[in-house]
Amino acid sequence: MSTIADVAAKAGVSIKTVSKVLNGADTVRPRLKQRITEAMEALDYRPALAARQLASGKSYIVALLMPYADGSYYSRTMLAMSKACARRGYHAIIETLDFDSDFDSNLASAAVLRLSCNPDAIVVAPPFSNNPLLLEKLHNLQVPFARIAANTEGPGIRIPVPGRAAACEMTSHLIAQGHRRIAMLAPPDEHLPADDRRLGYLDALSSAGIPVDERLIVRTNFSFPSGAVAAQALLALADRPTAIFAGNDLTALGAMAKAQDLGYRIPHDLAIAGFDNSADSRLSYPALTTVHQPVEEIVAAAVDAALGRPTAEGEFPFHTVIRGSTGGGELICLDDPAEGMFTRHLR
Repeated sequence: MSTIADVAAKAGVSIKTVSKVLNGADTVRPRLKQRITEAMEALDYRPALAARQLASGKSYIVALLMPYADGSYYSRTMLAMSKACARRGYHAIIETLDFDSDFDSNLASAAVLRLSCNPDAIVVAPPFSNNPLLLEKLHNLQVPFARIAANTEGPGIRIPVPGRAAACEMTSHLIAQGHRRIAMLAPPDEHLPADDRRLGYLDALSSAGIPVDERLIVRTNFSFPSGAVAAQALLALADRPTAIFAGNDLTALGAMAKAQDLGYRIPHDLAIAGFDNSADSRLSYPALTTVHQPVEEIVAAAVDAALGRPTAEGEFPFHTVIRGSTGGGELICLDDPAEGMFTRHLR
């Protein structure tokens, strides 16, 4: 088993310098810190948590509070959380709660009780990041916390994401393809962070001078079945949509499956786009046009903010990924499903 002395020797630094990196000190130059981090990874070094806790009085734990939910977004969030904490010398604890639209005081209290691991910081994932009752409970813990995709006021450090602009860009892509009857599979009413995607859709219609048809905006619960049900209802309209933009990939894939089951050809009869750039978006036929969401960068920024560390300036690099489901892209996606998940993409 590797020791701190082994890490110091491999990186060519003193044990004291390695200790500073492990304890999150900001006095180590970035390039030197990177060299030490690489040495730890090469040696598979794992510092003794108990010893660090006793020496510093800190837990070296960051908790992620998120819904118990299926879907690529939350899987990627958990993986990104683990990765971000490990790189900063912390351990990640994942606390999941059943999502309930009637998020009452009992559930909020349960969330606080489950954080009894005494974390040094907390990261709150959407939609909990905008729940005022939970935020009040967390504030009373007097533990710093960051809120991913926070678009409401309240305690905690807000980590806004440009979902509205990204959704506007995707809708504009559909408009540029000649579509005027564009449906929106919107998130649940209680999912405030993701509702920015509906607002971005409306922004694009307004900019193009396309009137809003409320019948084309359907609330879903961000699941495959709800996408299928919504698509069946939309395609039954006499003046049906020629394109569907879903608030996440799973809903888009449900809509695609139902449309194909009804005999519609994608994208010739109906264009479909999603949001997230999940691994599943690469597996459909045709491959799903979607919005890439840089989950790793967002989570890393939330961890840094909660720990009181400097965060990168500028907006997170969302961008559209054009594939065969809207025309003009690949029908079959042959890239690595993991590619793009944890890679920085710039426009």
